Amino acid sequence: MDPFQHTQGCFFPRKEDPELLNEFQKQHFQVNHLHCFRLAVPKKGWFARPQRCTWTLLYFHGNGELASSTVLSHTHKSPVPSLATLFHFLSTFANCDVVLAEYSGYGGSTGSPSIPQVMEDANLVFQKVIESGRNAENVVVMGRSIGTVPVLSLLKRLGQRSHIIHFIFLHFIHSHITTQQLTYRIFPHFSYPNIGGAILTSSTASPITFIAKQINRVPTEHSASFEDLVDYAATHYPCLDAIETLRNANQSILMIHTVDDQIFPFQSITNLYSRIHPTHATSQQTAVTSGTCYSQQECSCRLVVFESGGHNYIFEMNWAEYSRQVLEFVSRFHEKGVQFERYLECAR
Repeated sequence: MDPFQHTQGCFFPRKEDPELLNEFQKQHFQVNHLHCFRLAVPKKGWFARPQRCTWTLLYFHGNGELASSTVLSHTHKSPVPSLATLFHFLSTFANCDVVLAEYSGYGGSTGSPSIPQVMEDANLVFQKVIESGRNAENVVVMGRSIGTVPVLSLLKRLGQRSHIIHFIFLHFIHSHITTQQLTYRIFPHFSYPNIGGAILTSSTASPITFIAKQINRVPTEHSASFEDLVDYAATHYPCLDAIETLRNANQSILMIHTVDDQIFPFQSITNLYSRIHPTHATSQQTAVTSGTCYSQQECSCRLVVFESGGHNYIFEMNWAEYSRQVLEFVSRFHEKGVQFERYLECAR
């Protein structure tokens, strides 16, 4: 029996207020049993056609949070912008469809969360994005805290096995849907050549260790020893090996963390980054406003560290520089680029 099927203790799901679900019905984005949300590229003027959406940001929220609460936070008057402010800016000014994924058992979604179920949820939402007409190369996945687990799952699967499948379909299939859409419908467990990039914020450096400790925190009849759980995960869930998953990823990676993260210590993230790029000495730093950026030009992975914000308020405490780093990371998907100054005007 798979011990990771019984990882409900790792999650803190909560249901959404039905009135809020009705209030944001226009942003509702149903994916099977998952009650997700979508911030679509808006129209320009009363009778204008919608702008052409060129890419998608797929966001996986943290534990104890909801996709709908991220949408709702944009409507609250606050002196400090929220993450939703950044998402609404991307959908309004950067031709981006922002999809906020939900997990089983969270919000208006049915079912119960577990590690394999969350990975399957991510797979379902990603499939829906592709079937809506988006190419994988124009999708950026972003996860916060526990939301980095589905991101790692997608990174591990994408770009590994589908090259031959795509070659066959490109030569022998002609259809009104894209090759990627057709591949996914017939071979849903095969992957795409690549995705546009991935953003991991407030993430754990060792998901296997963290999850194994959480499982043993509440012993059940299905409990196993810590060592057995780690061995089982290494065999059946290799994506949870963050070092190998990120080291072998073909995508550009942006990691964001704080020095005072109480849940996932800063030192563990710097150790993870140094093991992803063993030739890169973390002493080589480039100062940025309100934070420190560890990177070098030939690296596909970049680590940005802030001094304050803790685990849950990293965006609110560093919203301007946090947003600038994200906008810079995704700017290649927008034909005219994303003007940071314009974002600051909108945010304030």
